Amino acid sequence: MRERRNYLLVMGAIAALLVGAVLLAVPGSPAYKKPTLGLDLQGGLEVVLRAVPQKGQSIDPQQMQVAQQVITQRVNSLGTLSPNIAIQGGNEIVIQLAGVHDPARAAKTIGSTGQLQMFDFETSLLPPTVQGNQQPAPLPSLYGLLKAVQTKANKGSPQSYYLFKTVKKKVTTKVKGKKVTRTQTSHPVVQGPAGSRKQLLLPYKNGKQPSDTQVLKVPANTEPVFCKISPTNGCAGAGSNGRSKSGEYWYLFKLPPALTGKDLVESGIAADVDPNTTQPIVRLQFNGRGGRAFQDITRKEYDRGRLNAGQAGQLNAHDQNTIATYASSDKVSHFSGPT
Repeated sequence: MRERRNYLLVMGAIAALLVGAVLLAVPGSPAYKKPTLGLDLQGGLEVVLRAVPQKGQSIDPQQMQVAQQVITQRVNSLGTLSPNIAIQGGNEIVIQLAGVHDPARAAKTIGSTGQLQMFDFETSLLPPTVQGNQQPAPLPSLYGLLKAVQTKANKGSPQSYYLFKTVKKKVTTKVKGKKVTRTQTSHPVVQGPAGSRKQLLLPYKNGKQPSDTQVLKVPANTEPVFCKISPTNGCAGAGSNGRSKSGEYWYLFKLPPALTGKDLVESGIAADVDPNTTQPIVRLQFNGRGGRAFQDITRKEYDRGRLNAGQAGQLNAHDQNTIATYASSDKVSHFSGPT
C-alpha cells in the first residue's frame, strides 16, 4: 500500500510538470513564454576574430579581455538580443548573433577599426558645453546634451542619430522622518550613433520606433565626446553644468578634428609605461602633416596661456609652469563610432 502511494505521488508530480510544460509552450496560455531561438534555429551571424600580434609582441589574457569588452560594446549598438561573445583558445573571440536583420552591417560594425581623433580642446568646444571666456562646461549626460541642441540639429543634415529609452523608477526615501516616494526618470542609449534614422531603427520589427523611446539628432559637423572621471583622470569643467552620477561628462566638439589616425606613423605607435606615474601610456609618432599640425596647436596653446597669465596679473607670465597652468592644455582623444 505504501509503495502504491509513493508511485501515485511520483506520477502526480510528473503529470504536473507535463501540464506546466504544455502551458509554457502553448501560445495564449497564462504561463506562455516565447522561447529564445538560438543561432541554429533562427539563423544569424557567427564571426571569429583572431588576434595577430606584431613582430616582437605577444598576446596576454588581459588584452583579450579588453578586446572582448570593446566587441561587446559594438554588438550592443546593434540591438541584438542575447548575443554570445566568448574568448576561444586564448587568441580568438567568437561572436554569435542570432536573428540579426542586417548581417552585412553587423559584420562591418564588429570588424571596423576605431578612428583616433584629437581636438584642440579650447577652440573646438561648442555651446552648450562652453561658457563665458571659453570655459568648458560639459553636461552630465548625452541625452541632456542632445536635447539642448535639437533646434540646431533640425537645420541641415544631421551628423548622426541616437535612440534613447525613457525609464521611470519609483524611489522611496525618508524626509524629516516621513517616507516620500518620487519618480526618477532616466534616458539610457539603446541605439546609435547611426548615419540615418532608417539605419538607427533597422534592428526593430518593420523598422518602427519602439514605444517609450526618443530619437535625437546630432547637429551637422559636430560630435559628442565624453570624458569619464577616475582616480587618475579629471574632466575639464566637470560639475559646472550639472553633476553626473556615472562620472561621465559630455562635450560637443566641432568637426573636423585637428588630427586623426591618418596623421600618425603606424610603426611609431607603441605601448609604454610612464616612469613618473607607472601608468600605461601610448607613444605616438606623427608624420609630416601631423607634426606640423601638432606644432601649430601647441604654439597657439602656449600663446593663450601666456596671454591668460598676463591678464590674471601673474608677474612670472613667461614661466613655463605658469603658462601651462593658464593654458587650456587639456586634449581630449577618443574613438569615434564603434569602439
